[in-house]
Order: sequence, then structure tokens, then C-alpha cells
Amino acid sequence: MSRAALVTSCGDPFLILLCHKMFQKYWYDEVSVFRINLNNCVQYPPEVRGELLSQLAQDPKVEIVYRVEGDQIQGQNTKELIQTTDEDEILLLEEDAYIFTKGVVN
Repeated sequence: MSRAALVTSCGDPFLILLCHKMFQKYWYDEVSVFRINLNNCVQYPPEVRGELLSQLAQDPKVEIVYRVEGDQIQGQNTKELIQTTDEDEILLLEEDAYIFTKGVVN
């Protein structure tokens, strides 16, 4: 059975990297894919965006839906992630939701 973790993010690089770090540390083996809808509503500089995306791209389980400009409504971001998901089970998260215990996702 496949499972997707779907994460919406306003683009804060610190929050999404912490969320990803917690994923790698505690529940990496409990999902098939870690899909992030990342928009740049905080308007950080291109060099920050490049570094963020390059760090996330190193993980083979990470898939990124990226919005270059503007703020999207949270529900639209979640809907887009759900519509692009083929996995059997879905775990919906926001970038500031952290899981600190191995096995809790299963």
C-alpha cells in the first residue's frame, strides 16, 4: 500500500526545511512520497529559493509543486496536491506540523 505525505508551504525556507528534517529523522520509511506545494508568498530572494530547492531535491522521496509568484489560498494548494496524488493513503500536513515519534504515521 502506498502513502503520500502532502505538505503545503507558504515558502518559509526555515519551516519547510525543519519539516523535512523531522520527516527524514522520524517517519521517512512510513510514506512513499513527500509532496510539497511550495509557493513564494513570502518573496524570498532567488538565491534562497535556489538553495532551498536544491536541498529538497536531494531527497528521492520529495516531489515539489512550485509557485513562483503570489500567494495562493491554502485550500487551493491542498486541492492541487490531492488531485495529483495516486497513492492509496494521504497524510495532509502543513509545514509547521511536526511528528516526533517513529511509527505514529503507520
